[in-house]
Amino acid sequence: MYCPLLMGLGLIAFALFAWLQHLYMRHHGILVVAEVVGGTMTKRARGKGAKVKAPRRKDWYGLLVRYQPPDGEAVELGVATRRPMSSFNPGDKVEVLFNPAKPDLAVFPDENVMVGPMLLAGMGLFIVIVFLATT
Repeated sequence: MYCPLLMGLGLIAFALFAWLQHLYMRHHGILVVAEVVGGTMTKRARGKGAKVKAPRRKDWYGLLVRYQPPDGEAVELGVATRRPMSSFNPGDKVEVLFNPAKPDLAVFPDENVMVGPMLLAGMGLFIVIVFLATT
């Protein structure tokens, strides 16, 4: 009976969590210049998906960059992006935001990654409103 309500609230909670992560990265992330090491085309943003043969519009590119902090050893960061891999060459310098507490994933400072979570929040809100209107 309450399954649609829970589903809608779950979508809203997921979107809120993604938004909070995004805000945390924007405010507490460190902007660094990193060197492109390589990359693969993946079906998932974090580079864990299966490789595909031909680029499609929905595919994410997992770019691997290396950052050398002034007082430590080099850190390799995975960057989720929708930019084509042909625009990156090994050795290129790029600016990325990363969280030193969790340096496994970085983002480009000018790339908007909130479109998907905003759509999920909208769908969740719609489901909740329809559920409440029909009960």
